[in-house]
Amino acid sequence: AQDNYDVIVTVGFLLSPATVDAAKKYPNIKFIGVDQFQDATVPNLAGLIFDEDKAGYLAGYLAGSLNKSGTIGVVLGLPQVPPVERYGVGYINGAKAAKPGIHVLTACSTSFTDVVAGNAAANQEMSQNADILFAAAGLTGNGALLAAVDKGGSVLGIGVDTDQYLSLPEAKGILVSSAMKLIVPGVYNIIKSAQAGTFKGG
Repeated sequence: AQDNYDVIVTVGFLLSPATVDAAKKYPNIKFIGVDQFQDATVPNLAGLIFDEDKAGYLAGYLAGSLNKSGTIGVVLGLPQVPPVERYGVGYINGAKAAKPGIHVLTACSTSFTDVVAGNAAANQEMSQNADILFAAAGLTGNGALLAAVDKGGSVLGIGVDTDQYLSLPEAKGILVSSAMKLIVPGVYNIIKSAQAGTFKGG
């Protein structure tokens, strides 16, 4: 902001307060907050949010449809982060819609960057017969998917946010899909609106 950039993009729910403060301090700069809900509209700040519950539901329905053991798992990031909660609730509901009576194991992490914790959570769920894992926890989730890779194909994985077939190539062999957010076109379109003079806060 001090260098007078036209648009500044911040990413993640936890950066929301700092983004709101910066937008208020620098009213002539446009801000885009990815995964950032706003209580009140700030004219130069656009929050880009997604319906993670819908993507989670589809991931859960897919897991329920492919499940053979009667048990599936999900490794989530910080549970107090709204997108994480929406992914998890959607996943559970989708799985139960596809396969009534399915058992869904849930693990929540205290971090989005703890690969070891994600790996341990996934191993715990797999030890309880989960044969499909949904990893919605950033790098922590990557650890969960890599734990599934170590099972040699007997456990399948579902990635999150981006196409993890591309972003986590080590997991290609076990991935059946990814619950994607269209972050790139979302950010791109808001930047284009700033360039065109049609940017709207909120």
